[in-house]
Amino acid sequence: MVTLGFIIYMAVTPQEVEKFTEFYVLNTEGKAQDYPEQVTVGHPVDIRIGVVNHEYQPAAYQVYIKMDGIEVGEVNVGTLAYQQKWEETEPYLKEPLTLYIDVVSP
Repeated sequence: MVTLGFIIYMAVTPQEVEKFTEFYVLNTEGKAQDYPEQVTVGHPVDIRIGVVNHEYQPAAYQVYIKMDGIEVGEVNVGTLAYQQKWEETEPYLKEPLTLYIDVVSP
C-alpha cells in the first residue's frame, strides 16, 4: 500500500527540471581533444564553438572572446529555441583564449 501511494505521489507531483546551457569547444575535426598547444602570433588557429539551449524556453546568446584578459571579439549567436544547437568554426590569432558565454534573455 505504501509503495502504491508513493508511485501515485510521484506521478501527480510536478518535478523540477534542470535548466542549463551547453557550451563546448572542439578542434577542427569536431573532437574535444588535440587542441593546438602552441601557436604563432599572426597565424590563425581554428576552433569550433557550440551552444545548445536546454533552458526550456527561447534564449539569446553571445560568446565573448578574451586574450590576456582583454576582450578581442564576440560572436552573436542569436536566439535559440529549446534544444536548438548552434555551432561555428572561428579563426583566432595569438595566444591562449578565454571564452565565456552570456545568456542575454532566458
